[in-house]
Amino acid sequence: MALALLPSVRAACECGFSLPTINSTSPSVFTHSIETDFLHISSATYAGIENTPWQPQIWNQTSKQSRGVYGRANTLMNIIPNPLPNGVWSGEGARGGDPGLQLVVRKDVVDGMVTGAELATNRTDILYGTFRVGMKVTGINGTCSAFFWYRNDTHEIDVEYLSKNTSIVNTILQSGAAAAQGFDAAGTSTYQKYDVDLSLSDEYHEYRYDWFPDRVDFYLDGTKVSTYNENVPDAPGHLLLSHWSNGNAGWSMGPPGEDAVTTISYVKSYFNVTSGSEVPECDGGISVCQIPEQSGPPVLDGRPTFFFNPPPPQANISTSATSPTHPSGALHIALTSPAWFVCIAWAVASCLDLV
Repeated sequence: MALALLPSVRAACECGFSLPTINSTSPSVFTHSIETDFLHISSATYAGIENTPWQPQIWNQTSKQSRGVYGRANTLMNIIPNPLPNGVWSGEGARGGDPGLQLVVRKDVVDGMVTGAELATNRTDILYGTFRVGMKVTGINGTCSAFFWYRNDTHEIDVEYLSKNTSIVNTILQSGAAAAQGFDAAGTSTYQKYDVDLSLSDEYHEYRYDWFPDRVDFYLDGTKVSTYNENVPDAPGHLLLSHWSNGNAGWSMGPPGEDAVTTISYVKSYFNVTSGSEVPECDGGISVCQIPEQSGPPVLDGRPTFFFNPPPPQANISTSATSPTHPSGALHIALTSPAWFVCIAWAVASCLDLV
């Protein structure tokens, strides 16, 4: 192991983003990013969520299609921005209450359907990466809040919260085994419940999954809660955020007794894509920015949410750009030679020889 001290590093992340894993057999450098600050979003239209790569999903399902007592309908009116003022990172949103993008499930059944909310990324070529959402889930019984990657019904990575069990996180890889049971993943090898022994609806939490070719790891507030080595997807798809109900007693239950709100504060995703032409060329000194780890709930305490590409001036400009322009003091890795020396700098820097 070779050691050296480095000065503070301010270079851009032109060669991507790295998980803080050393001696891992899985690839942990990702070329692309989607960073979205939902705390300062002020509009949502059919054309998209203000200056972001997220698109409202507007569709209906019958009860048979939704596999529930009721059908499902996603509507634009259930996607409600509740922004903080520019430059402010705590307090109530403009509409009062929790700030962020509100995803609402309504109590009233309309034409046999429970109405909810869903949005998805525009790009559908996401293949492997680390995906994180800051989310305050509803405490009202009868809904499902979900952050998931999706290709089709048997290739899906899910973290889901059911408001009937406010202390439990459900981690799921949908597979052919689940499809054989009517798309009920319970009892398959890639479904687990994790009980945190507290009410998840009391504050924002970070829900995360890291997807590699050989496994998927799930985290809550930086703590690993499950790992799956079977049924790992190996083809591209896209990301979705959803809040829904269909009356299924075995899952969402509902509809809720009153309008239920789940609020999104951010999404941070670092990933590879199948569009090889978009892979950035590293110019000169190769640099990779190390992704900070979340430790504990992402409290809104007045300090800005960390982004590699901070949106100036606190108005959301999230993109699917290949590299950010402002590392903002994040851990930076410089790959200085073909011998794969990794130089790490935060307050104090060191170089670790990975070979």
